[in-house]
Amino acid sequence: MEYPKPVMRLSELRDEMGFPMTYLMNIYRDPTLSCAWKMDPTKQKSPILFDTAKLEQHRAKQMEIEKKSRRRAYGVV
Repeated sequence: MEYPKPVMRLSELRDEMGFPMTYLMNIYRDPTLSCAWKMDPTKQKSPILFDTAKLEQHRAKQMEIEKKSRRRAYGVV
């Protein structure tokens, strides 16, 4: 997937790219991922930013995991 900028706000990814809000918030809240952060962590309403290269790596990894689990489940039935 191509992104227009290397770093994008949550609202840009939601509105322009069509990502669901819950998906983006789950990525932001996951402590093992480093692709999302607040612009100013001391402010409550600071915008959440995403590194689009790392976000795409995470998406590809998740899709591969989902694909493998579907194949495994299909073979069992």
